[in-house]
Amino acid sequence: MSERHVVPDRATGGGWKVTGADSAESQTATQADAIDEAEQELRHSGGGELLIHGLRGQVCDKRLVQSRTEEA
Repeated sequence: MSERHVVPDRATGGGWKVTGADSAESQTATQADAIDEAEQELRHSGGGELLIHGLRGQVCDKRLVQSRTEEA
């Protein structure tokens, strides 16, 4: 099962990024955009767990995202 993290982008001093061991890192302007992007990545890669971090780095929410085929 894949895993994605939505975390604050500390390197740029603003924005959010999506990280995961089996995917390229991406950056967005808002946390909501990062969550949408991470969910979409997980759906296309067979599903997995999404961990959403707050501004201080703590995990605030965990979501299980199903693959596109499981949703049908």
